[in-house]
Amino acid sequence: MKVVKLLLGVICFVLVVSCSRSLERDEYARWVKDYNNGLHVRKKFSEFVYDVQYQPIQYLSLQSSEPLERNLHYFVLKISLEDPAYDLISYQAASPEELQQRLYYFSYHFQEDLQLEQDGQLTPCVLFHFEQSDLRSDRTFVLGFERLPNPESTQLRLMIQSPLLSTLPIKINTNVGDIPSLKL
Repeated sequence: MKVVKLLLGVICFVLVVSCSRSLERDEYARWVKDYNNGLHVRKKFSEFVYDVQYQPIQYLSLQSSEPLERNLHYFVLKISLEDPAYDLISYQAASPEELQQRLYYFSYHFQEDLQLEQDGQLTPCVLFHFEQSDLRSDRTFVLGFERLPNPESTQLRLMIQSPLLSTLPIKINTNVGDIPSLKL
């Protein structure tokens, strides 16, 4: 009887260890960026292409020595047009004033049109940074949303309700359920 209990204990231990993946630094960074794992999603909606990258705290800590707010979900959102000859800011701007208004909107007011759905609740964007670069056709936004205490869901849905992008809300799901740990 003791042998059976010992054998069951060893099997349980092996299952627990094998199920909790732990990756080296480079392998972890590649895994986070991979489109096949659910953290990195690319979605076309109308003439726009949305590239959403969920960034786990461990991944961000690899890139920065600065302390991070652990109660946030971090994302990088890149928006481009399907035709790379066009730029998000200048697209459909008929005058220099309209161009300036679009730049101002994406720099400051776009944050108000972003929400994260977690466990059926919507949370506003509390961290927002628009990376302005005229050298690329895509535009990059760094986003942060407060984490709900004791989340039940492993799926987060980024909601974009921008009148400049669509009359309908744009919903992009990310799967944060099976993130491996980082070997230190």
